[in-house]
Amino acid sequence: MKYIIDKEHTRTFIYNGKVITLGRIIALRDVHNPHMTKTVERGQQGGYVEICDDGSEILSQDGESWICKGCMALKTCYVGGNGLVSGGSGLMQNTTIINNGVINGSFCEPQNRVSVCGAAVIDSSIVYGDVNMMGNSMLRGCQHKEGYLRMEDDSKLLGCIVYAKGHGIALKNKQSFTNLCLDGEGYEDDSRMKLSNLERVK
Repeated sequence: MKYIIDKEHTRTFIYNGKVITLGRIIALRDVHNPHMTKTVERGQQGGYVEICDDGSEILSQDGESWICKGCMALKTCYVGGNGLVSGGSGLMQNTTIINNGVINGSFCEPQNRVSVCGAAVIDSSIVYGDVNMMGNSMLRGCQHKEGYLRMEDDSKLLGCIVYAKGHGIALKNKQSFTNLCLDGEGYEDDSRMKLSNLERVK
């Protein structure tokens, strides 16, 4: 086993009208997460996860994944592989981080599902929509407010506001947008993407 959950010193908060009980994770062995400058040492405390009576696993007991102090993840979330949750991030529902994915300083409350895989990064962002990120894609300093957004390869969104509607907005290869408002019905069709009402973020 990689960690235990401290169930003696818990915290509670109300989410969607329900009282959620959280326990802090404590490392049972050294965790060598490649995204961290220091090794998580045995006995070191991490972040909080929801205490699940049904045996649901939020943080994998295998691999080098970790949830850092000041972060929390609820029942429908999963962190595995070399995934890392850091910078005070909150994973509220339906969020999956695997492989070398990272969520840092971000809040995720998707309508459907957020998947961060490959070496994808969500950094300093607020996510209310659906996201599927692969490769080295990056979502940094953005607000994603509705609908679906798919990012692959080395695509990037930096400082953007995204209103994905219809089939969502798909970015592939090295497509990159900075300080823009992406508002429209994007769709993927033979590597093309359609967007409307592109405006600079004020």
